[in-house]
Amino acid sequence: MGETYSENPNAILNAIRSFFALLDWAAYGLLMLIYELFFNVASADIFSGGTITQFYSRVQVIIGVFMVFQLAMTILKGIVNPDSFVDAKSGGLNLIVRVCTSLFMLALVIPIGSSGGNEYGRQINNNGLLFGTLYSLQNRVLTNNTIGRLVFGTNGDESNYISDSTSTDDLKKSARIFTSTILKGFIRINLLPEAERDAGDNPNNKEPEMVNAYRMCQDIPDDIKNEYTKIDADPFQLLSFVNESCNNNIFDSKLIAAISGSGRYIFVYTPFISTIVGFVFVFIMLGFTIDVAVRAIKLAVLRLIAPIPIISYMDPKGSKDGAFNSWVKTLTSTYLDLFIRVAVIYFVIFIIQEIITNGIA
Repeated sequence: MGETYSENPNAILNAIRSFFALLDWAAYGLLMLIYELFFNVASADIFSGGTITQFYSRVQVIIGVFMVFQLAMTILKGIVNPDSFVDAKSGGLNLIVRVCTSLFMLALVIPIGSSGGNEYGRQINNNGLLFGTLYSLQNRVLTNNTIGRLVFGTNGDESNYISDSTSTDDLKKSARIFTSTILKGFIRINLLPEAERDAGDNPNNKEPEMVNAYRMCQDIPDDIKNEYTKIDADPFQLLSFVNESCNNNIFDSKLIAAISGSGRYIFVYTPFISTIVGFVFVFIMLGFTIDVAVRAIKLAVLRLIAPIPIISYMDPKGSKDGAFNSWVKTLTSTYLDLFIRVAVIYFVIFIIQEIITNGIA
């Protein structure tokens, strides 16, 4: 189901396919724009490195006073009760370790402030080592479609899922990857019925669409095949292929069956459903964009107030369920929220493609 289409191309079918391709052009074009907005919002830098550095310089006095207070209290306790100084949980040695750890963590969140370097270097310069690494990792995961590749898998057959794009605009490339991944669930290479396929033509168990002998139109023109198999295929280019056809006259000597006629479509196209799914994803991405905007603000606030929970870590009594642990938990859940949402999107795409290809069962 879904990968074989045996109707002969004709003017009526071409007109129907062209009409829905035009609707898809609007749906998936809008989806590309929404994805770019989603990416920009997710990567938004609410506070500049200068603002963060200025704020951190103002709380240095608070940090210093708190450290001196903690050390003074520990020394007094040691004078009154010398045994308490070596206590594993609240003694002076534990306090010294916590003070050193807090100073190290503060160094991780303070922006370096220098200029130049690659994308990772710029993130560190503006956001510090901790948040610079988190933001850089986020950008790489979104730009390289890492989650999509994990969900769908990759293989080395021909150029399948391998981009040969030389464009330096990573955002537009990422938008093409996302949109074309959805669209390819509804524009698939037209394959021979399973009964007409010879297993001997596929000794390495490749995906059927990667086996020339399994295709309804064998020897697909290179420009069409190469564009379709790119990971960052242009959705508009894919839609322009819906009426591409070939002359077909394939005979299976074993089954004494024939598929013949004036021609066959190179691609199986599932109109109407593709349009509905395209617009559904537009609304989904709009909702996610709003949620991600809230996430970006929460990350910025967590980054701004980082010194406060970090200095609270110096207090052995308040560290177990105190501000530092709450800050770490909130930062972790807020940061991972974006990737969970993207994973859900790709999982839905995977289910849709499976339904289109293999049926509801």
